[in-house]
Amino acid sequence: MGLAMRLEPAQVRHALRVGIAAVVTLVIAEFFNLEQGYWAVISAIIVMHATMGRSLTAGWARILGTAVGATLSAIAVLLLGDTPLSLGLAIFLTLLVCGYLTYLHEAFRMAGVTAGIVILVGAGEANIIHTAFVRFLEISLGVTVAMVVSMIFLPSRATAGLLKGIADNLDTEAVLYGTLVSGCLDNRYDEDRVSELKSRIHASQNANATLLNEARKEPTGLSKRKIVVSNFVDWELRLFEDLLSLDHAARELASEALHKRMRKALSSLGKATEQALSAMAASLRDERARPRADGPEADALRVALHEVEHGLTELRRRKESASYSLTEVSHFFSLVFAMREAASECFRGFELLGQLEMAKGERRVMPAVGA
Repeated sequence: MGLAMRLEPAQVRHALRVGIAAVVTLVIAEFFNLEQGYWAVISAIIVMHATMGRSLTAGWARILGTAVGATLSAIAVLLLGDTPLSLGLAIFLTLLVCGYLTYLHEAFRMAGVTAGIVILVGAGEANIIHTAFVRFLEISLGVTVAMVVSMIFLPSRATAGLLKGIADNLDTEAVLYGTLVSGCLDNRYDEDRVSELKSRIHASQNANATLLNEARKEPTGLSKRKIVVSNFVDWELRLFEDLLSLDHAARELASEALHKRMRKALSSLGKATEQALSAMAASLRDERARPRADGPEADALRVALHEVEHGLTELRRRKESASYSLTEVSHFFSLVFAMREAASECFRGFELLGQLEMAKGERRVMPAVGA
């Protein structure tokens, strides 16, 4: 029961795809009586990844690398012979060339593996060219089956994982935002907590960048939905930059007092922004009613922003900042600016949510990039 609770649907679908690809490959290999069909099965298992885009990318790379490795190894054995010394020299020279090719393109990484297999397995055989060709067919069979299965059987598209990754980041950023604002207003700065949250966001952003690259390589093309999701990734990065500015201001204000003159207005803006980020995260994660630019979350932000503007006007009118140092005044306005920018980004997020809703089910508008 505990194991079942830990298994996610995506893990189950991936395991099913791997199992189906392995069985189909084995059946085909036995039907055509391939000499060493297990290479095909191993290749199918290795190539199958969690998302369609990554499986297709790995598949094409393995086919290309296998073709290069099989060709180079056959040429090396034909030129150098099959004595133990010449075989060692053939492996050395072939892997040296494959290693150089890997620097040119990642796809050639498998060339060295295939070359080594062909040279060692083909040692002593009368026709090394036949051995190399059969190895290429076996590996290409497994790769092709894996690619087809990844596209037609419970396909796992990177876009879905990307939306979840963005939602997770928004949740974490809402917590980070709340931690910074509340800490600032209470003259405390929890460095350990802030560092932990920022590290979590950075790691998720790196994972999202990988998923976005995989989504662009899926055969459905760069649909309007994917374009909006890509814009969401860029938007989330801009939001995080605002939070980093807020982090810098909060660190400096932990021992200062000017910002407390506007404690109520800043607290209201902090709560409204935090709630807006959480609402957007919930919407992306489980398709709930999306926050809109004319919805309650946006109205709360507008009211809070108006309170802050009014507070700033009163602060200037009473010239209260005159009794504080220029450094403290600068820190205070940095805080206010960062909070306003984060709130403004929320409105842009609402617009993107609306675009995502409209893009549902629309056909692709561009061919896939980098497939």
